Amino acid sequence: MGLGAAQSQSSASDHPVYRPYSVAIKTDAQEVKSGSKVAVDVALTNATDRTVVAPPAELEAMRFVVIVSQEAGDPLAPTDRGKEWNRQGGWSGSGPIFPMEPGTTTHRKIIASDLYDMTRPGKYSIQLQRNDMSSNTITVTILP
Repeated sequence: MGLGAAQSQSSASDHPVYRPYSVAIKTDAQEVKSGSKVAVDVALTNATDRTVVAPPAELEAMRFVVIVSQEAGDPLAPTDRGKEWNRQGGWSGSGPIFPMEPGTTTHRKIIASDLYDMTRPGKYSIQLQRNDMSSNTITVTILP
C-alpha cells in the first residue's frame, strides 16, 4: 500500500482495513470529585506518509461516539447532550481547511461528564468508537 497507515485484519474478509488516522485518549486527572468536569484529551494522528487536508470541525476521523461504562462494564445512558453528540457522531460545524502533515497530531477536548452522568462515586471507563476504529480505554475514578 505504501502509505504507512495503520492496518488490521477485517473480520468480514481477509483484506486489510486502511486507517489513515490513529486515535488515543487521556485525561490529566484519573480521580475527580463528584460534580467536577471529566475532561478527555483526544489525539488524532495522521498515520500516513502524506499530507491529509481536512476541515477541523468536520474531520471524519474526529466524529467519534463516546462510550462511558461503569466499573462492572455496564454502559451508562447518555445525557440529552450525549444523545445528540452520539447521534451526530461527535464534533460538528464548519471551519477552515488545514493540512495535517505525516505523523502530526491534532488535539481536541471532550467533557465526558457533559455527555454522561458521572456524578455517582466509582470507577468509569471511557472509550471513543467510530465504525471500525476505537481509541484506547481510560479509567476515571469519581470520588465522593
